[in-house]
Amino acid sequence: MSRYIDTAEQASMIRKALKRPFPAVKFSVRLQRYAGGSCVNVRWVDGPTQKSVAEIVNLFDGRRFDGMIDLAYYADHYLMPDGSVEFACTWGHSHESEPDRPKPEGAELVHFSGSVSTRRELSPEFEAEIVGEIAAAADMRPDELFRITNGYRHVDGNVRVKVFVDRETGEIWPITNSEEYVSHLVHQAGSLRDGKPRKATHASDPSVALETS
Repeated sequence: MSRYIDTAEQASMIRKALKRPFPAVKFSVRLQRYAGGSCVNVRWVDGPTQKSVAEIVNLFDGRRFDGMIDLAYYADHYLMPDGSVEFACTWGHSHESEPDRPKPEGAELVHFSGSVSTRRELSPEFEAEIVGEIAAAADMRPDELFRITNGYRHVDGNVRVKVFVDRETGEIWPITNSEEYVSHLVHQAGSLRDGKPRKATHASDPSVALETS
């Protein structure tokens, strides 16, 4: 029988788990309750990549979803004596997508009540840095890749350039045989690179109920 961990405690545990590898990053970790469930939303600006953060916080996700049959199911985890978390088993599914794992010595079987979502935003400064590299590779001026709409400068989604982003390193190179939209290149390069840590905000998310500290 697993011990039920409420979403508020779950959010607090996620914050502590993120602080260990990323002490300089300001994560916004908030919980949301709704009819039929709850979730923990993790947001940050620049800093580590989405993949790096997801590898940590997904261990605290008590829910799974099978898109092939439109079915939500659940996962239990082992809470270790040092506070770390390991996957234990899934349940509530007609077939188990991951094999059950034996209980480590000293571990406690727990169930996290909420699902977990992550969202990384790129700051205008980080975007401008990437656009500068794209412009250099395309032999263009950076201002040619932006446009002004209602007084706000943003990457021009209609401009295409002969530039390639290495999918392993995020490095930007000129090419001659194809073109890609600048907005896509910025997103692709940004997703592969660590950025300077900046403060996250939920100002545009009115559904948030609580922020952990």
